[in-house]
Amino acid sequence: MRLAIRATIGGTVLEKNVVVGQYVEEGAPLYTVADLSNVWVTLQIPEQNMSGIGVGREVTVTSDALPGRRLTGRVSFVWPNVERDTRTLRARLDVPNPDGILVPGMYVDAAIDVGGAGTSLLAVPESSVIDTGTRQVVYVQRGSGIYEATEVKLGPLADGWYPVLAGLAEGDTVVTQGTFLVDAELRLHPGAAGSYFGASGSHEGMTSHTGHAR
Repeated sequence: MRLAIRATIGGTVLEKNVVVGQYVEEGAPLYTVADLSNVWVTLQIPEQNMSGIGVGREVTVTSDALPGRRLTGRVSFVWPNVERDTRTLRARLDVPNPDGILVPGMYVDAAIDVGGAGTSLLAVPESSVIDTGTRQVVYVQRGSGIYEATEVKLGPLADGWYPVLAGLAEGDTVVTQGTFLVDAELRLHPGAAGSYFGASGSHEGMTSHTGHAR
């Protein structure tokens, strides 16, 4: 006697747990079938880069195994905790896979658009920032040869630039070369410069740069 048992979905057989003639009990798994036309990708994101990661963000997926191919998906779920051992945040992506080129177990790279389409961000170069561990400071030009230490709130570093979340306005001119020299000058002459963090001082010959959207 033969009995046809049909799967509830069509797709790719990932696991085959039985052979011809084998006795099976009720409820035993026979096959594992998956529809790979849309796949889940699990990302591990370093905690210092987790700012701006949220459901709905667009993601570009590439793989060394698929040179020249780029797939686009979106973040569908973000785990509510950081992994203690790896200090990473996990996020799940939904990625359309109509050609079936992404397969279970494959390693991929993902680039997440945290700014959104058409969004420009105020940014400063890495060389402008003094990071004490508890706060981040840049020196803003307030007049000819006059620089002021200004505390800022910055996003994660990307391609040598920090996005500015608070503390600067578009058009501010900041020191980009010799930042630590300006800082050292203010520390050595506190009477002339005022107190550190929020002080003003004069120093000629420093290179300044106008903050801009990037």
